[in-house]
Amino acid sequence: MTIWKYELRGALTELEMPFGARVIHAGYQDNALPTLWAEVDPSLPSVTRRFWVTGTGHDVPSGVHVGSAVCGAFVWHVYEEEQ
Repeated sequence: MTIWKYELRGALTELEMPFGARVIHAGYQDNALPTLWAEVDPSLPSVTRRFWVTGTGHDVPSGVHVGSAVCGAFVWHVYEEEQ
């Protein structure tokens, strides 16, 4: 088991992650892009997962909230499409 970092590029990001990856944090690193950190088992096969990013005051996408990231005056909320 290890921790991997995934950048979220846009309102919808599809990520290849090892099966069973568990998102443990959403945030920013160096004020670049909203980022997820996940516990993964790299020996497992990869699956495609879809994540939506929305701002405070915007519509909530369907899915499960996995975290929120604060960057200056903005807070971005991350939802994963239900599998």
